[in-house]
Amino acid sequence: MAGKVFLSRFTPSRTDPEVLEKIFVQREALLKDAEERIHESAVSGNKHHLLLIGPRGSGKTLFVALMAHRLSHRDALRDRLRIAWLAEDETTTSFLKLLLRIYRALGERYPEEFPTDALEPLYAADDQTRVKLLSRLLVKKLGGRTLLVIVENLDELFKGLGAEGQQEWRALLQEHPVFATLATSQQLFDGVSLRESPFYGHFQIEHLKPLALEEAVLLLRKIADLNGDAELSAFLRTATGRNRVRALHHLSGGNHRIYIVLSDFITAESLDELIGPFEKMLDELTPYYQARLNWLSPQQREIVEDLCGRTQPVPVKEIARALFVSHQTATGQLKELREKGYVTGHAWGRESRYELSEPLMRLCVEVKENRRQPMRLIVDFLRIWYSRDQLQERLRSLPEQSVAERVYVQHAIQQIDSHSDDPRVRAILSDLERARQAAGQDEVIRLLEELAETRGEANDWFSLGYERGEGGRHEEALAAFDKALALKPDNAFAWNNRGSTLRNLGRYEEALAAFDKALALKPDNAFAWNNRGSTLRNLGRYEEALAANDNALALKPDHASAWNNRGNTLNDLGRYEEALAACDKALVLKPDNAIAWNNRGNALDGLGRYEEALAAYDKALAFQPDYASPWNNRGNTLSHLGHYEKALAAYDQALALRPDNAFACYNRVEPILSLKGWEEGFATLRDCLRRFPPATTRIAGDTKAVVGIVLGSTLDHETWRSRVTRMVQIYAEGAALGYLGDGLIRSLALPAVRMLNPDALTAWRDVWFEAGAGHDELRIPLRIFDVGIRYLRTGDRRVLLDLLSEERQILGEALGLESPAE
Repeated sequence: MAGKVFLSRFTPSRTDPEVLEKIFVQREALLKDAEERIHESAVSGNKHHLLLIGPRGSGKTLFVALMAHRLSHRDALRDRLRIAWLAEDETTTSFLKLLLRIYRALGERYPEEFPTDALEPLYAADDQTRVKLLSRLLVKKLGGRTLLVIVENLDELFKGLGAEGQQEWRALLQEHPVFATLATSQQLFDGVSLRESPFYGHFQIEHLKPLALEEAVLLLRKIADLNGDAELSAFLRTATGRNRVRALHHLSGGNHRIYIVLSDFITAESLDELIGPFEKMLDELTPYYQARLNWLSPQQREIVEDLCGRTQPVPVKEIARALFVSHQTATGQLKELREKGYVTGHAWGRESRYELSEPLMRLCVEVKENRRQPMRLIVDFLRIWYSRDQLQERLRSLPEQSVAERVYVQHAIQQIDSHSDDPRVRAILSDLERARQAAGQDEVIRLLEELAETRGEANDWFSLGYERGEGGRHEEALAAFDKALALKPDNAFAWNNRGSTLRNLGRYEEALAAFDKALALKPDNAFAWNNRGSTLRNLGRYEEALAANDNALALKPDHASAWNNRGNTLNDLGRYEEALAACDKALVLKPDNAIAWNNRGNALDGLGRYEEALAAYDKALAFQPDYASPWNNRGNTLSHLGHYEKALAAYDQALALRPDNAFACYNRVEPILSLKGWEEGFATLRDCLRRFPPATTRIAGDTKAVVGIVLGSTLDHETWRSRVTRMVQIYAEGAALGYLGDGLIRSLALPAVRMLNPDALTAWRDVWFEAGAGHDELRIPLRIFDVGIRYLRTGDRRVLLDLLSEERQILGEALGLESPAE
């Protein structure tokens, strides 16, 4: 690693501006805008006055330093702009003193243009005359150029000027419009916010936000790159590195200065070199923050001191309870503290949570109250950045004279061993709660991944699995549930969710085994029984599925999902009246259940109550407009009504919502055949078989309906032959002849088949035998079809005996015969 670049932690103006440019993050757009405004001030009569508001350590001075650097290196401004950057810690007690500070700052930067001997006439004059002389001198020396005055801590300057000095300054700016201003302040103050103030509305005010997590990671990476630390830079790009910075982020509150300090700790070979200066810095800041606390009322001071001890934002009720004050009182005081810049509020659901605006104040209060204890910031940093083994190794290698570092490392190890609150976990949980409030699922999943890797409890992996599943990431969900079960094998809920995930993946037998495991551990788990029923339905084991649904309902009679699933299964069994009753029960329990309305539509469609079915699908879509299934089912009902144009539009809508909806794709074939002809219809069928291979989707459309369309399209035997031959070829190419054979057998129940005379029945059979010759997948279906045709021609049940018992059963179900196997 190359030698470390100097970064002043507390005076950025002492750092090389080129270095500042390389580590600048977050505010590039703001800096660019401010730069352009001052440029406009220098080249036009439109003068800008900018005020940056932000707490100590928020990067105000870094911003100002970069601004001054960029402006001074603009060739176009070389003869148009002069910069007076006032020293931060000088006291100003009058307008005259302000003018002197401005002139002397110009003299330091431009000694030939603003020589000190030009001030000699002032010494012999009175104060009033001095102000006039110095004002004229400034304007004269500027010679028509614009002067940018940079003032840090403008609020303190205004206090020194007083009302009279502020009036004089405002008057000068109005009388001589050659001035622009770039100022900073730690908080909004009366001098610019009160309507009666001379400077009310004068400044363009920008409130500087703390660093966001990603910006903090970027800042540390830039510092690592600047120092040539490729290993650290790479580490900060990993999930583990990001997780550690997240924890640091909660310690720092997004404060720029603390990150600059912590960047030193990350790469320090000896903490002794840093701990002393850091403690000294806090000692120097403590009187300042103590004075700020003294400016507050006793009740407000109590609130701030309480927040100093908090590790995360807290609601009003918690503050009120801790301080034994009413909720109303706490709310009023927090509102004032927020206006004064002491606290920050965050919307958290329906409530607000509060924390200190300045992390440095919390650190100073901590040092003041616990002078004999190591600083929590450094202890927590050690716990975050190093493992226990790494700390133990560091402790062993420390020389005896490293007293301070030894104390800190020992304290960090003790904190780890005592299982006290892990700052990494605390940070993740806090951000997780915020992400859940914001309904950002991707961020919730990322945080749960960090939590699972960091804390690694079974419940962490379970929560991760659940959220991944909700996001449709089923393979990843399964991996998370497996880790949860490896840690806690008797977690019935994890087994249940594992089963649901496997079912979503189409691995139904494995899902069934997972549900059985869940029920062995917790037999009264109605959700597992319901899920088991759904899986049995997927496997076509409908009677067992109903039994599982009944078990779920026996345990939880108000289980709307179980009633809905029962209705779904009854639809599969063709028991539409019972299905309708089950769906109605589900809808009584949950009237806005779009799935139940969809299943109700299916039951009504099965009963031939098509208009009611369409109304049910419309109801489902009213509750869930992006639900593809009702659109598909609506298309089916419209097809039954012969409304093929509307049916096709419904299928297209289903596919627009879910391009992977194989049912809608195959269902389009029927209206296209009916509306647009055979070429387009067969092309659509071929495309569906290619996009959704039956070998993986287990569907090939309604082959019974397609066979019926071919049959009903004509009575010409040659046309039959041509179309059936093409259809067999298309299904053969799609490895779906088994599905076609099943549809052919079931088509024997179609009215169009029953209406054929004996000769036409024979011709229809011959066409199929000719087209299906040489295709083994059609051998058994054609034999069953042949017997079915002979039965339809003769009505003689004895022909059924030409089939095996199981084949007779298949034909009997297709023809609606009782006891066909006997």
